[in-house]
Amino acid sequence: GGDTVGYEALIRSEHTVLDGPQRILELAARVGMMRQLSQVVVNRATEWLFRIPANQQLFINLHPEELADVGALMSRLEPLEDWSERIVLEITGACHERWPNQLPGILRQMREKGFSLALDDLGAGQSALALLAEAEPSYVKIDMSIVRGVHNDKRKLRLVELLCHFASATGAR
Repeated sequence: GGDTVGYEALIRSEHTVLDGPQRILELAARVGMMRQLSQVVVNRATEWLFRIPANQQLFINLHPEELADVGALMSRLEPLEDWSERIVLEITGACHERWPNQLPGILRQMREKGFSLALDDLGAGQSALALLAEAEPSYVKIDMSIVRGVHNDKRKLRLVELLCHFASATGAR
């Protein structure tokens, strides 16, 4: 219907070298500061919850490395628990690739705290379909490589239709 579903907390920078989220994430991982970066994201997300409409969701990406220590991750997410019904935690196929056996338990803990889950960039990465089958997401976000130009490509359109049909059949948006 064209209504806004929510907002996404994105990492952005005006730094000349760290000019995009991928570079920031790569550096944080390389120097062992992913937890600190994750904490900054949670702190900023908490601030944004007061700025966006109360009926809107706030989507927050989780980096696969954050899942290495579930206890630490859940501690970082604790400040958001009072608003968990408005928080959607996004995971990608990379999470499934890195933690295939642990992921179901991790996702269960997130749901038990009241957070919704989204699959981000569906269609990118090797484990995306496996994750779609196993994660029981509330939201499915299709990768831009599939959505871009969909109006001119019947195969892409059919794929989007099939993914939307699957999402609808499983209660996801």
